Amino acid sequence: VPTRSLSIFEEKVRLPSRIKFGEKLVRGQKVPHLGEQQIIKDILEIRASKMSYRAIANHLNEKSIPSKLGQKWNKTTVGEIIKRHIKYEEGI
Repeated sequence: VPTRSLSIFEEKVRLPSRIKFGEKLVRGQKVPHLGEQQIIKDILEIRASKMSYRAIANHLNEKSIPSKLGQKWNKTTVGEIIKRHIKYEEGI
């Protein structure tokens, strides 16, 4: 029996990769999340004043700004957002 007739090679639907802070899923497509984009802009402005990732995370938590999953912010997440923005700006 040919393997194609067994549906082994059915075409798989590709799901978008993990949705990052600043993105949302609309009809299966990643699009900018305008509210989160504003928070990213604020993070970048704070970082320009030489504040550490940890201090930025603390600031966001003090202002009760939720992370993507509604959790408290941490320095790693803040760093990932900043580094992702830098790569985007550099065209990487």
